[in-house]
Amino acid sequence: MPFYNRNLDVIKKNNSKLYEAIIKYDNKDEIDGINLETGNSKDGTHIIIAHKDGKRMYMNSPYNTFAETKKFVAQYDNRVIDYSVMTLFGLGNGVIEQYMIDSMPQHITYLIYEPSPNMFFHVMHDFDLNGIFECGRVRLVVRGLNDENLEALLMNMITIENYKITFCDHLPKYKELYQDEYENFVEKYTYIVNLIRINIGTRRAFAREIAYNELFNMKYIPFGNTEDDFEGIFPVDFPAVLVAAGPSLEKNVQVLKKMKGKALIIAVDTALRYLVSEGVYPDVAVAADPHKPLQLFQDDRVRKIPLAIHASVNYKAVELMSEGKILYVSADSAYYDNLYKMIGKRMYRLSTGGSVSTVAFTLAVAWGFRRLVLVGQDLALSKDKVHAGKDDIDVEKLTNNKIAVEGYYGEDVYTSPDYAEYIKWYNMVIENDPDLEVINATEGGARLNGTIQMPLSEVADKYCNGEFDFEGTIINMKPSFSNESRLLVHDKWKTSVDNTNFLASKFREGIELVDKSVAIINEGNYDKDVVENTHKMIDKLIAECNEMDEIYFVDQLTAGETEDILGDIYYAEKDNDKEHCRILEKLKKYLELMEKASTEAKSMFEQLIDKAV
Repeated sequence: MPFYNRNLDVIKKNNSKLYEAIIKYDNKDEIDGINLETGNSKDGTHIIIAHKDGKRMYMNSPYNTFAETKKFVAQYDNRVIDYSVMTLFGLGNGVIEQYMIDSMPQHITYLIYEPSPNMFFHVMHDFDLNGIFECGRVRLVVRGLNDENLEALLMNMITIENYKITFCDHLPKYKELYQDEYENFVEKYTYIVNLIRINIGTRRAFAREIAYNELFNMKYIPFGNTEDDFEGIFPVDFPAVLVAAGPSLEKNVQVLKKMKGKALIIAVDTALRYLVSEGVYPDVAVAADPHKPLQLFQDDRVRKIPLAIHASVNYKAVELMSEGKILYVSADSAYYDNLYKMIGKRMYRLSTGGSVSTVAFTLAVAWGFRRLVLVGQDLALSKDKVHAGKDDIDVEKLTNNKIAVEGYYGEDVYTSPDYAEYIKWYNMVIENDPDLEVINATEGGARLNGTIQMPLSEVADKYCNGEFDFEGTIINMKPSFSNESRLLVHDKWKTSVDNTNFLASKFREGIELVDKSVAIINEGNYDKDVVENTHKMIDKLIAECNEMDEIYFVDQLTAGETEDILGDIYYAEKDNDKEHCRILEKLKKYLELMEKASTEAKSMFEQLIDKAV
């Protein structure tokens, strides 16, 4: 084992979760039908040779591995730019990845997915991978070891800002050797990129609304709870019942009433009015939509139910529910996480899938539940209604474009484009986590792969035999912040007023630097070193601003406009003076928008402080 211990030591220093998974892994002799050996190419490089179905396959060129590596990387010479994201299917002997790290721009990040534990342990023993494992820009995921959060990692790395400069590729021979795993990986990658494309339209339409929601929803943090408060609190051998608002809910609503106290009942906001009208009170409700209709929360009975929120939910809905318990369970802004870090807690970014129902699902998983029961999760359209009861929300789906999918009973049913994306999310997440037992008790709607189909009454008889006061536990949980630590929240908000003022001044400084660069270029016969130095000052200024928590809100306030402004900056030909000036003028417009938004964010924080409880 000439390299194993050295590789393991580097992983231990740089990736503790993967290290722990390696130590605990007990199937190191698994061969998955593929035998591996290490050989040499004619240029002296150590290479991997795979044997599958009687075929001998060279994972690298047996003649000139270095030339093959250069050719593989060269395909990206005119495509990859700094801050791109490379997702690679396969680790191999590490030669290609190391060459990429050494030769490509210095801010590129890499996600390497190794589909075979057998391959991983083989290369750990026979190849020096220290350069890859030590690189802070590399995220390594190995199937069966640390792949449980692959989707969340992809979602964190591939964003609205960089998805156009993100690439997905496979190492030589990997697609042939691991066809099923490859298709699964590409499906995940494609799903996330497509979801971003869908979200771009939403962001352009609602980005400012999201900024206001996320900022003003902090008003109740001092007296609310975070998702982190409840980890390890519930008896997770009980089922978690996730109640959506599909028409099939009408079949099961009375069974739900009998399950109270025998399972954790989490309901989405659109189901609440119907549930309380039938005398069913879930243990907690979930809301996540930035423009959720307020009529869902105006019934006094609904407003007694604890509400778990994604931070971007309509802040006016949270105001209506604020006399009860508010749980902050997910936020896209690091600002929230840093608030809770002040008291040793965390705010997680749950993998939401774009739906309030998927937020409820990931919340139950985060709390440790492994038997999840879906109720009213039709994800398909009936002839005359979208939701249970007399709800008139989303009725336009009945007349808009529809997509045929497989139904719960094997028949064809029709769904909306957004529901079709949620179906893909469920199929992907359920397939990726073999420890989950997901029971689809919807008794109608679309079929979800990997679920057990079972009537809710049977679920109740089979699994609901204990007693636990879930609702009381949630309501009576002490707030995350004590009387003393609440002052830290208010102090941070006051600091944010100063920080947003600082951001505005920095962006004004950036505008002056841009004007200086344009003037120098227009004079002609300029010193390029002077312009380059000015650019470095602008880059440093923007990097300094991006380090501040408050920049998230500024970005959100400008998102609808800055995406168009910055769309081609990465691709500009800077050798041309005229083109250079055009790009600088776009940069100036961007900085002007950011200055204005910083001032607006300052005003928002001041309002938050004035209205705080």
